[in-house]
Amino acid sequence: MRDDHVAARTAATNQLGALLEAHWPGAKAIFSRLGSEIALAFLEDYPTPEAAGRLGEARLAMFCRRHSLPGRSGSRRVARASSLSACGARGDQP
Repeated sequence: MRDDHVAARTAATNQLGALLEAHWPGAKAIFSRLGSEIALAFLEDYPTPEAAGRLGEARLAMFCRRHSLPGRSGSRRVARASSLSACGARGDQP
């Protein structure tokens, strides 16, 4: 039964990754594990590059605190998140 659960979760994560690759590749750059709770919460709050365009350092820091990621809202993650709004649907670089 556990093997079925793991296989289903892996398949769903792979499908999400493929959809993001096709429509918003930059979103995959934020979190190392796409199927993690924090990554899914981010995609729920910021489902498009335009929505992520509202992110600034303070807003991303607040998001990280809200999701128990103290100390992980550093400049590297902020820079990656900020660049998302500049990436087109195909992941074009700014």
